[in-house]
Amino acid sequence: MSQQPLKTLPDLDQVDTSNVQGDIYPGFPKRNEDFLFFVIRDQAKFKQALKNPDFKPTTTADVFVLRQEIKDAKSRQAVGLVPMALMNIAFSRNGLNALGIAESLNQTDSDDPFEQGQLDNAERLGDPGQIGPGGFDPHWDQEFKSRIDGVFLVAGESIESVNGKVAKIQAIFGDSIGEVLRFSGAVRSGANKGHEHFGWFDGISQPSLKNVPGAPPPQPGPEQISPGIIICGHDGDPVSTTARPEWAREGSYLAFRKLKQLVPEFHQFLVKIQFQKYPIVSMVVSFRAHDCLDAGQPEPLSS
Repeated sequence: MSQQPLKTLPDLDQVDTSNVQGDIYPGFPKRNEDFLFFVIRDQAKFKQALKNPDFKPTTTADVFVLRQEIKDAKSRQAVGLVPMALMNIAFSRNGLNALGIAESLNQTDSDDPFEQGQLDNAERLGDPGQIGPGGFDPHWDQEFKSRIDGVFLVAGESIESVNGKVAKIQAIFGDSIGEVLRFSGAVRSGANKGHEHFGWFDGISQPSLKNVPGAPPPQPGPEQISPGIIICGHDGDPVSTTARPEWAREGSYLAFRKLKQLVPEFHQFLVKIQFQKYPIVSMVVSFRAHDCLDAGQPEPLSS
């Protein structure tokens, strides 16, 4: 009598890649990206727009498929870039309130930074500013001091793809939202292609997550980490799953910071102090300041 093979039980901590937004993990492949900050003007119209079948945030599963398409195109030496128009959405505490969602994302901590908002924490973050009649007033762009309910993250292989996607979003949501600020960015070109805007090789500090079906093999260097460090409600989440509302599972946090990185100025500094006469010393100074070399290697891989 033959014995039936035992069925493999599902891993309860596996990440549902169709339920996680793709820029949370593994991140959008992109040449251009826009951040469209908005306020909700009409709750009913906005909720209806969210249900529009043409409004579909790009998921982790979508990004895995797209990255494979890019890899295949490179192997074929295809001409041009793979066309793409990717989109994610994030809400502030004000935005959740505007939608009638009052539940805290961390019910064990009344001082949770997300619940307070970044503006209220600007002094604790060390942002420059001054004490005024209303308390600490950070030297922020005025738009970020005003109410912001959410942001659309729109990315693509070209400005045209990004603009086209933004136009579709604006058509879907119409007057249910008001635009606060549109912020555009692009990857670096020429010799700096593939490097983060601070100058380091892109992706070296991007950890791979455990229990993500369909994920490519991890890159050498950073160890795999528990998914809950980035994705809410999974193993490694510093907040107990019972302290988060069920709808927050497989979401994450987005912190938007506009900082002056001064990359050319830093390189000029190395020249000015004449470390360029001794390249290894220059590299060590750069490493000591930022914990990695321009090529991206962390210390264990740089010797």
